[in-house]
Amino acid sequence: MAAVARLAQAMVGGASAKAEMMTRTRAGEAFWVELEVMPFIRSGESDSHRVVVSRDISERRTAQQSIHRLAF
Repeated sequence: MAAVARLAQAMVGGASAKAEMMTRTRAGEAFWVELEVMPFIRSGESDSHRVVVSRDISERRTAQQSIHRLAF
């Protein structure tokens, strides 16, 4: 998965990164999620923590696919 590798590389380098990927619930249902990883850096220190924000973007992806299907 290129998205996971890109997120991991950003975390090692102390940079922010954002990626979209499909994942599954515990029940096995697929859904789209946007992940954003940001380093947490205190003044004068190196990054010791990371903040990860995830958003369910299933509706947005469905709308994008519908628009694409109508356009082509």
